[in-house]
Amino acid sequence: MLVSLLFPLISNGASNIAYLDVKQDWRLEAVGPWKARSDHRALLAMHHPWSASEAGNFSLAWRTITIPESWQEPIFLSFYQSDDYHGVKPDPDAGTLEAQGFIGHRFKRVLVDNEVIWNRDVADAVAPGTPAMECVALPVHPGQRFRLGLLVFDDTPSTVLLPEDYYRHPDFGTSRENDASAYSFRTSVFWGDLTLHTGDVTPSPEGRPSQQRMAAAHRERWPAPEPEGKAAPDKVRFRLDLGGPRLEPGFPLHMGIPLPEGAVSDPGDIRFQTAEGKAIYTQKRVLNTWRDGTVRWLQVDMAAPNGDVAVLAFARDEARAPGGMEAEASPTGVRVKSAGISYEAPLGNFPHTLQYRNVPRFSELRVRAVVQGESLEAVPSVVQAQEDGPFSTTVLLEGTLEASMRSYGQFSLALTSFDGMPWLKGNFRLINTENDALAVSSLALLLPFATPPGVLRVGAGEVELPCTIEQRDAGAATVNGEPVADTLVVPAWEHGAVVIRNFAPLYPKRITINKEALEVDVVAGGSVPVIFTPGEAKTHEIWLALDRVDPVAFGKSVQSPPLLINAAYVAGTSAVGPAATVAAMPAIMGPLTAQYAGKSWQDLGFESGLRHFPGTRHLAQPDSWANNYNDRLGSLLAAWLLSGDRAWFDRACDLAGHVLDVVYIHADVPGNDWAGAMHGPGQNHVGPPWNPALRTSGLALYYSLTGDTAARDALLGTAEFCRRTKAGLRHLGSRHHAGPMDAIYNAYDQSEEPVWLDEGTARIQAMLGIADMRRGVWSEVFGSESYRAGVPWMSMQLAEPLYRWYMETGDVQAAQLLVALAEGFICEQIAWDDPAQAAYYSPAPRQEAKPEFALQVLPALFAAHELTGDTFFLDAAKQQWDAWCQTGTWHTALELFWQTPWLCAYLEKHGLSAEAEGPVVETNP
Repeated sequence: MLVSLLFPLISNGASNIAYLDVKQDWRLEAVGPWKARSDHRALLAMHHPWSASEAGNFSLAWRTITIPESWQEPIFLSFYQSDDYHGVKPDPDAGTLEAQGFIGHRFKRVLVDNEVIWNRDVADAVAPGTPAMECVALPVHPGQRFRLGLLVFDDTPSTVLLPEDYYRHPDFGTSRENDASAYSFRTSVFWGDLTLHTGDVTPSPEGRPSQQRMAAAHRERWPAPEPEGKAAPDKVRFRLDLGGPRLEPGFPLHMGIPLPEGAVSDPGDIRFQTAEGKAIYTQKRVLNTWRDGTVRWLQVDMAAPNGDVAVLAFARDEARAPGGMEAEASPTGVRVKSAGISYEAPLGNFPHTLQYRNVPRFSELRVRAVVQGESLEAVPSVVQAQEDGPFSTTVLLEGTLEASMRSYGQFSLALTSFDGMPWLKGNFRLINTENDALAVSSLALLLPFATPPGVLRVGAGEVELPCTIEQRDAGAATVNGEPVADTLVVPAWEHGAVVIRNFAPLYPKRITINKEALEVDVVAGGSVPVIFTPGEAKTHEIWLALDRVDPVAFGKSVQSPPLLINAAYVAGTSAVGPAATVAAMPAIMGPLTAQYAGKSWQDLGFESGLRHFPGTRHLAQPDSWANNYNDRLGSLLAAWLLSGDRAWFDRACDLAGHVLDVVYIHADVPGNDWAGAMHGPGQNHVGPPWNPALRTSGLALYYSLTGDTAARDALLGTAEFCRRTKAGLRHLGSRHHAGPMDAIYNAYDQSEEPVWLDEGTARIQAMLGIADMRRGVWSEVFGSESYRAGVPWMSMQLAEPLYRWYMETGDVQAAQLLVALAEGFICEQIAWDDPAQAAYYSPAPRQEAKPEFALQVLPALFAAHELTGDTFFLDAAKQQWDAWCQTGTWHTALELFWQTPWLCAYLEKHGLSAEAEGPVVETNP
């Protein structure tokens, strides 16, 4: 029986318009393997699977309609249509991308009764953006009753080659004749927003219903009220992890502590104490604030307390400062005074008279270098106090390595001392700010002893002076030319010791001690100089003890400094964004921890050396380096947030050093506008910037956890590079927008400067012009030139920056894009007949589903539910989570792991967890 519809009139002046709901009153017919359904987007989808087509097969949707007598001719049909098949000739430079062109085989058609009034090959181009509405005049009259049909028809079998057909297998050695799938022809066609109207009306289709849901939810959410001040817990217990044996003089604890939004306006309103309630004096510095101005991240410096616990109390800090340190600045320099370490740093010179408890230990400190074969001494042009006690002080000395005819880069030396403790920490950095590569044979700190050192001990035995300790390669260190088994070599004498953090992996290194002086050479290249490329830096952490210490405990404390650990509290503050600990997903960290437990960087495929530690090869190619590919720093810190296992934190700190020195580009690179960017994967650590690798969330979190201002400078520099060069702005690939958008968000989050708000808003608008917002897909090429649709693991790299940008700014368009991408994935990449099967990796039919990418995609599905209140998204997220739990596969903690704490927050919220353990998948996509 035919279904008929007599439209109610919708007046628009003298014009009339009627919208056709694709979910009502349509009859669906098919011949062959075609399937059709109406989906959540108010689209009618017709799908042919990955199999050969046969002539005469089709998918048809039809209904009967009667045009009202009152309408005036001409009468039009406007509609949206799109498909995921692309038949334009393949790009000859597309490498190994598969391409199968079937031109003239399959057609999309609109019928009035049996007449074709609109016809198009499915091989038409899949262009970026939302396709314009089609509009076609109907051969009908007022009062006429007719049948309207939407048809996809197989006119010529795919096994019959037509003149314009083409074929390219990803393996160039495979011919069409030897490929069992050479004639498989998959297509999904989408119809929507069908509108009948007279000639003087312009349809305004409503689009996806989720857009209206999102807009309504936004109106309820924004403008968000200022937080009233959350009820902070009275006390939070942190586990104290010393990282090594306890040192008798004590050791400084330095880290960032998050606080809940609205909880603390004045850092003086919190305090640290022992488990017994004894006050711990804490030096504090605000690193970042919430939108309401309350403290979000607080840097704390204190003496590591006795016992295994430190307690954060949300109460007024009445702890009295210790004896106190002071950096007294004057026009002639800086003088550091304390009951422990003291020294003077005159303007234009390095410190002299370094003493401990008024007893001189070193007469002075000098910096010597050999660059391009030329010996020189460094002279600081800047001497200033960065932090001025009373627990710790930091004096910064900066200058340029100057020779007679030219400069050889910029250096900085930050010296930090601690009240009542014999430790002097030095952060020593050289940056190549020159136009040429620099060959550095030596970069040494020279410290003449005030009195001879007496007996020297290295490890368990005494060593005669002079003594030279070297690390020349990844093998054992040597003491006076003899190999030693210790991985942590700490020379100690009667009144001191010296430790270089990561001495062994950051070779070549040399420590020379004689009766006159201590020399610490951090770039001991000698006859084989270390090459610093333009824009490259190297930072070395050197600790001096100015009194008798246990050298083993000292070395271990430097290598793994004290930490306060409470993963559940850190996640619960929301200072890292939505996050939960591994308790929400107990299966995932167990296998990962087992895989990494006790492993060195070399065991994990990373390499050592002054430029390489901890670097790894990219795609196992010679001299091609990953350069923090896929924000490995952020992924390692995610593992730390999930587990509270300090091993992940230590790994992240190691990797952060590599990112901040070698990956981040500190200065101009001749012929390239790269300053402020990060090198992408490529040769010799100097590959050109790659948009997806410009993510800075790992750097932002590292800054929050450590207070390392170099990380903040780098994330702002990366954002400035993106703004200056418009990095990725016009690129058609989703992940090329994801990296820069992440960088812009973090710059705005750190600074709240309007320039980043403007840049982010402009980028959101650019993305809306590339994504097909009607379907909710970012149609792009991955794995195939012929099948272009959303590539989930790439497009969902946008999820976190879009979500955070919306939450920070209220930019509803960012949220709309996130919801659209989630909806497009559900409707197009999940199999109709088996919801457990989803194409996480690529829409290309030759590609495997690769469920290990699910952890990258799932947060967006949960977020779409949060942003719309639509249970469609929650049901899909739960369904896909259940399916993932059956496979339990995921990437390593170094690959695309950064969104996992966010996923855990949703799992915890909805009472979901995974019990079964699965394999970790080693991939490098």
